[in-house]
Amino acid sequence: MSSEWVLAIGIFVSVVAYFLKNLVLQPMLEYRAVKGRIQNQLKYHANVLTNSGLPDEMAREARTAMRQLSCDLEERYHAIGLRDHLSRLRLLPSRKAISEAGSSLIYLSNAANTIGRESENDEAIGKVRQTLGILA
Repeated sequence: MSSEWVLAIGIFVSVVAYFLKNLVLQPMLEYRAVKGRIQNQLKYHANVLTNSGLPDEMAREARTAMRQLSCDLEERYHAIGLRDHLSRLRLLPSRKAISEAGSSLIYLSNAANTIGRESENDEAIGKVRQTLGILA
């Protein structure tokens, strides 16, 4: 094999590796980090999300966190290149699952610390965990 072919193959492999790293692997790591933050914040704010009558300041913090996490989740998911193919391979949840999880987080933001919604909020937390594959 001539040195020109070796050079061409080396450049091709480098370009492919660069695109895989920047379009797939790095965004997937960021997506996983958001899932970790969701798991952490659901646990941290569980008392506020599933109870009512707590101080409004606590509820405000939980509401803001859930709304921001919903936006972060969808942003990081849509930044992943080849996400539809990775979803078919079951390496990522489907678009529909991410949309459902994001909607549940928005619901939690709206319904946190609301009288009469305690059980629905608990179900929404379970739905987010199940959809994203997060352990309780």
